[in-house]
Formats: sequence, structure tokens, C-alpha cells
Amino acid sequence: MNAVLSHDPNATSTSKVSDAVVKLIHDEGLVPGDSLPSEGVFAEQLKVGRGVVREAFKSLEALGILELAIGKRARVSKLKSQVLGMLMEHAVVTTQVNVQQSFDLRRTLEMRTVRLASFRRTEADLVAIRHAAKGMRGHGTGSDSPAEHDIAFHVAIARATQNPLYPLLVDGCVRMLIRNTAPISWAARENSERIAMHDLHDAILDAIAERDAAAAEAAMAAHFDNCIQALVSAGVS
Repeated sequence: MNAVLSHDPNATSTSKVSDAVVKLIHDEGLVPGDSLPSEGVFAEQLKVGRGVVREAFKSLEALGILELAIGKRARVSKLKSQVLGMLMEHAVVTTQVNVQQSFDLRRTLEMRTVRLASFRRTEADLVAIRHAAKGMRGHGTGSDSPAEHDIAFHVAIARATQNPLYPLLVDGCVRMLIRNTAPISWAARENSERIAMHDLHDAILDAIAERDAAAAEAAMAAHFDNCIQALVSAGVS
């Protein structure tokens, strides 16, 4: 490592180490999987104890910036949606945002992803989207919601945009929202309405397969309208 570690003298010990780690990653042009200097190097250059460095590393791990493993140097982490998902869930559970506001964000994201997926999807992407839709359809109208297949369906569409930021954002928002709201909206639907929900997902799939962006957007909009109505009927605001 050629970068010189520096820090803000007014920052706390842990935060100055965190800032120095992030600065080093950026200055050195490190990429996911690259190793960082040892805890000892940071401790010596920043004049702090190893325990402070360890605490800073753990904080950066929680943020998805570092990967830590026993007996190995800390490494730069790949992007992870779990951090965003935890933030979104915390915001909803602590009533800083409500479910309707979360769905509004989701709609904005997914109206864009379904359009881009229609243009950019590969055959492999289409297989993944179709597999998830088939899983939902195979679930039928059982009492348990097909939440996991639903999540896979929307994340597969986001991946089909060929922009890694979309699956990161959609997975972070969708996974939390679907797991928390799908059982409620599913229970509020009659069997015919559950079948209609499968039909909406198939309509989205068919439009993407045909590379018909307008039809894909219309089907996605209808899907969101349906979900919101089911939640309103169930008393969720």
C-alpha cells in the first residue's frame, strides 16, 4: 500500500479509523476482494489501539464496505442489498415512513427497471424471470403467500437491466416490503383475485419476452395498483 493514512484530528477514534480505511480504499483504487493492511498497520499509523481498529472494521462490515473473516486480512466487499433492506425495514417499523410511501418508491424504481429489462434482457434473464413466475403460478391459491418467488421475480427483472445498481436497490426495497406485506395482501384476496395476481405477473413476463416496453410498464403499473388496493382493503396505510 502506497497511500499515506491520514485522519481528522477532531473525529472520534473509531470514526477516524473508518474514514482512513475508506480513504485508503479510494486512493489506492481497491476493488472487491482486495486486501487491506493489517489492523497493526492502521493502529500504528493512526496512533490508536488495535481494539479501536477492530471496532472500526466491524462498523464498516455492517455497512457492507468490508468483509471480515477470522485469520484473514479485511477485504473490500461487494455491493450488498442487505444493508439497504435493514435501513428500509427500520424506517417502516419505526414509523419514519409508511408502507404507502415505501410502495411509491418501489413503483418509481420498478417502472424503470421493467422498461430497461424489456430492451436489455438476455435469454438467461428471461429464463430467470420465467422461472420465478412459474413458481408463483405453481403456488396456486394456497393460504401461504408466494413471497419468495415474488421477490425472485422482481429482482430478476432488475438484474435484466444490466445495471448493477438496480438489483441492489430493488432487492433492498422489495425483499423487506414483500416479506412484510405479501402475507397481509394475499390473505385479503379471494381465490379469483389470487389467480388474477398470477396473471399480472405473467403479463409482465410476456411483455418483457416480446421486448414491449410500453406493455411491460402498463402491466407493472396494474400490478402495483392491485397490491395497493389489497393492502388498503386489509387496513394497511
